[in-house]
Amino acid sequence: MRNILGLKLVTPRTRVMYTPTTKAACTTIKHMLAVAEGTYRPDRVEHVVSGLISKSLTIHHPSVHGLPLFVDLPEHEQRHILTAPDWVRLAGVRDPVSSAYSA
Repeated sequence: MRNILGLKLVTPRTRVMYTPTTKAACTTIKHMLAVAEGTYRPDRVEHVVSGLISKSLTIHHPSVHGLPLFVDLPEHEQRHILTAPDWVRLAGVRDPVSSAYSA
């Protein structure tokens, strides 16, 4: 499952599994989920900022967003997240029509 689900993030308290998609509001969604989950660590931003990473993009670093990866959870939790009706499974797409057409 690591290859297929390796990038998915989970918010156990708010019950959301999120698949980050570059250029599809990923920065905003990660920030929103981390704040809602209570894992956002703005105190870590300065440790991550570099010549290549601006402050606004530090939310993509695990030490800043603090959200666990789906693949790091026990298998029984993964199964529950994928099948339980009380979990939201979320992804964004940049342009739904052209993305669906190209698929």
